[in-house]
Amino acid sequence: MSFGEFNEITVIIVLAATQEKKHVRALSQLNKIMSDENNIHTIHQAASAKEFMQPARTPVISNVR
Repeated sequence: MSFGEFNEITVIIVLAATQEKKHVRALSQLNKIMSDENNIHTIHQAASAKEFMQPARTPVISNVR
């Protein structure tokens, strides 16, 4: 899906939380996962749901203190 010359959507992720504030933690984790180019590459190359979910199963190491 394209929204202009430089804005192309290649992945759509649906996020649902069962408790009111859990979505904040989930969004934070998703942000860390999608900030890594290797994870984005893995997601784009995934041929199965298991491969697609691999970045979410890998521990996220943050340099933020």
